[in-house]
Amino acid sequence: ETFIKLRERFDNIELKIRCKVPDFIKEKKIEGLTIIENNLPWNELEELYRDTDILLMPAYGGYFIMAYLESFSYGIPIIALDTYGVNEFVINGETGFHVNPSLKAPIFSEEYPANTRTINFIEIIKEGDPEVIDNLVNKCSNLINNRRLLLKMSNNCKDEFKNKYSFEDKINNLKNIFDDALEND
Repeated sequence: ETFIKLRERFDNIELKIRCKVPDFIKEKKIEGLTIIENNLPWNELEELYRDTDILLMPAYGGYFIMAYLESFSYGIPIIALDTYGVNEFVINGETGFHVNPSLKAPIFSEEYPANTRTINFIEIIKEGDPEVIDNLVNKCSNLINNRRLLLKMSNNCKDEFKNKYSFEDKINNLKNIFDDALEND
């Protein structure tokens, strides 16, 4: 629904979904939508990342650490629902945007995120929430319309990855731990 609204504003955008998709979405035949359900060889996945400007993650369940880290490494800002640890990775206004989840979704219960696979939860999500959709559209539109902001966030993502999550950073942190242990021995 977010993409349909975005296509009304921007006829030259594309959405590529890389995951299993329910039949009711496939049946819509939305112009500009490509669904990739199979695993991609690394060179095709890398090409997909290089051709991507924004990672849209309107998900309620799961913890998509690898998708976030891979996106950051390619300088792709993330627009995600502010659920289950998103704010631990996506810095709102710096490396992407948070969007408040629907008040209809029971994410403030003790069962969350395990309850995201229940029939009740799935039915609520399928309904959609116009307010959440509008907020996602507005955040995406903001980046599409403001190339300078998109580039700034892209650079912030690369810096965030390099400074906090790169292999070299992990090696340096581990070296510092060992050096400190040897000094204090």
